[in-house]
This record gives sequence, structure tokens and C-alpha cells, in this order.
Amino acid sequence: MLPALKVGGVYPACVLQILADRRIRLLVEGEALLARVETQVREGEQVFVEVERLMPELVFQVRRTRKKVPC
Repeated sequence: MLPALKVGGVYPACVLQILADRRIRLLVEGEALLARVETQVREGEQVFVEVERLMPELVFQVRRTRKKVPC
């Protein structure tokens, strides 16, 4: 089950994996999600993400990053 995300909501997330075509796998609200991001991120980085779009695909904007720590 997907977490209850809303457009404009800001959530803490952990970057689990970098994929092709600006897609990444994030851990958000305890769930691993595939998303497209417009900002460079690194695997293992903790970030805050803002939901820009839910459909047809999930799009996040990275709002603030923190130092790299294990997820």
C-alpha cells in the first residue's frame, strides 16, 4: 500500500538507488517508491522531498538535503 502523499506535501526520504532517466528509488513514509527527480542526489543521502505530481508518475522536488548517513 502506498503512503498517503499529497501534492505540495514535504516528506523526509532516503535515496535507496539511482536508476536511469532521472528515476530513483526512495524510501518515503516506510515505503520504497520509484520517482523522477529534477535535482542531483546520491545513493544513501537523506533528503526532504516535495510532491510536485502524483499522476501519471510520481515527481518529487528535492527541497533540502542533509549529510550522507545510512538509510
